[in-house]
Amino acid sequence: MGKIFTYRNLMLTMLLGGLWHGASWNFVIWGFLNGLYLSVEKLLGVRVGEPLSWPVKLLRVLLTFHLICLTWVFFRATTFEQAWYVVTHVTEVLHTAPPALDLEKLGTFMPRVAVLLLLEYAFLRRHDFHLLAPTNGWAKPLAVSLGLVVVLLCFGVSSGGNLFIFSFNLLVYSL
Repeated sequence: MGKIFTYRNLMLTMLLGGLWHGASWNFVIWGFLNGLYLSVEKLLGVRVGEPLSWPVKLLRVLLTFHLICLTWVFFRATTFEQAWYVVTHVTEVLHTAPPALDLEKLGTFMPRVAVLLLLEYAFLRRHDFHLLAPTNGWAKPLAVSLGLVVVLLCFGVSSGGNLFIFSFNLLVYSL
């Protein structure tokens, strides 16, 4: 009986979290999906930090990323109809011809990717900051802050463009 209460409590907590964000079915669905994901994870006995092979880790990361992206569609859309349209039409991009390769944009994009790969290597793979801040104390938080600024500069506003999330907002609001 304790497991049933655990699953119920996870669902109720996430549903209430959805309602806390707003009185909309979208937020209820967002909370429901997050509660469902947590319940399934608990039911399957997934443990954080357990040793796994890299294909299993990759599969888990990809699955988690896509499931959470699905929930954010409901969180961000203003109506259920908008969210449902995005969810049901997300694969239409697979049926369209790819855009022509713009070498000028590629030339500005690749250095940004290189900076992000360096940051990923320094922070996540090595679990230290010696590549960016070799001293202790205040230098490590400063390096993290500067790294976030670099990420914003790389993928943020440039040449009049908008951050990706604003492009998504335009997609949802144009429906």
